[in-house]
Amino acid sequence: MNNDKYYIDKKHLMVSIAIIITIIALIGMFLFFRSSAYNTNNIKPATIEAKEGNTVLVDYIGTLTNGTEFDSSIGKEPLRVTLGSGQVIPGFEEAIIGMKINDTKTITLPVDEAYGEKSPEFIITINRSKIQGNISVGDQIVQTLSNGYIAPGTIIELNNDTVTVDFNHPLAGQDLIFEITLVDIEN
Repeated sequence: MNNDKYYIDKKHLMVSIAIIITIIALIGMFLFFRSSAYNTNNIKPATIEAKEGNTVLVDYIGTLTNGTEFDSSIGKEPLRVTLGSGQVIPGFEEAIIGMKINDTKTITLPVDEAYGEKSPEFIITINRSKIQGNISVGDQIVQTLSNGYIAPGTIIELNNDTVTVDFNHPLAGQDLIFEITLVDIEN
């Protein structure tokens, strides 16, 4: 035995190291189980279905019948929707109801369940002097209508005196296809 007062033999050193490792492991386990990573309140059974009143997160890809993609949440934050609140077109919302987390479905919304047919009353010819700047066919403008509504529109025709603007929704007159994945049900 060594007479040095700080001498620790190999056996005692190994026991000390084992105790320190055990303490570190216990602290790590304590912190993990306290964290939101192990919060059992965040765990949702795969059997829960989305229903009216739920706030849900969905990923979606919207395409036209010719395959042209018009919108997508992929690569962005999922779309947050409170079902029954009218935040999205009814057919889109109806498709989410009954889905479970990680379910994916593809739906086709006919024109009448999407943005409707193009309405001729929303195609308006106005005096060109009422629009400032250089404009051309296809440009997007915003116009205050007689009822005070601010409407975005697309220039579809112009000449020296007049500009014809289509104030229909850009997807009016189109059947829409959506691939929807339910990412989460928040409540």
